Amino acid sequence: MKAGKLRHLVEIQALVETTNEYGEPVQSYVKFADAYAEIRPLLGRENFAEKQLNSDQTHKIKIRYLPNITATMRVVHGTKVYELIGFPVNWEERNIFLTFNAEEKYD
Repeated sequence: MKAGKLRHLVEIQALVETTNEYGEPVQSYVKFADAYAEIRPLLGRENFAEKQLNSDQTHKIKIRYLPNITATMRVVHGTKVYELIGFPVNWEERNIFLTFNAEEKYD
């Protein structure tokens, strides 16, 4: 893949659980890593085909390989937040790229 396709600087955030001052569990996101990514919306026929598997998927995101990425993480690009759907795919199991299926979240 040409480096020009990985043009979006994103922040990968991990979900952590802590406790508040009352001892209640609280979930929040913390920065895990920064990475350059290709963020591609699914359009037309491709979107229809992907929705057969998962109706919430709106984007595909590709980054250079990072270890320890899990399905509970999310990707933040500017003001946009993408929740990962399922586990990341390690392209050809060669530790070169990871591909995520993602859903853009609107708050």
